[in-house]
Amino acid sequence: NNFYQYGEIRTITLVQRQQCAFIQFATRQGAELAAEKTFNKLIINGRRLAVKWGRSQAAKGKDGKDGFDEMGTGLEPVPGLPT
Repeated sequence: NNFYQYGEIRTITLVQRQQCAFIQFATRQGAELAAEKTFNKLIINGRRLAVKWGRSQAAKGKDGKDGFDEMGTGLEPVPGLPT
């Protein structure tokens, strides 16, 4: 519910084994606004959320991997935000 205010959400994918979720906005503008407004600020159930860019589904498999790094996150820093 915290992310709907930033734009139309296309999909939400929960990955319980990694304790993360991927939120795909209908527009990049919505995604960028959500990342900017929630970066290091959003706390849910007493836990601060880490907001990062994820790789698109199209990026999976191009380099022989499934799109995730060795930590299993497959996430990149949000441009313009501190790393």
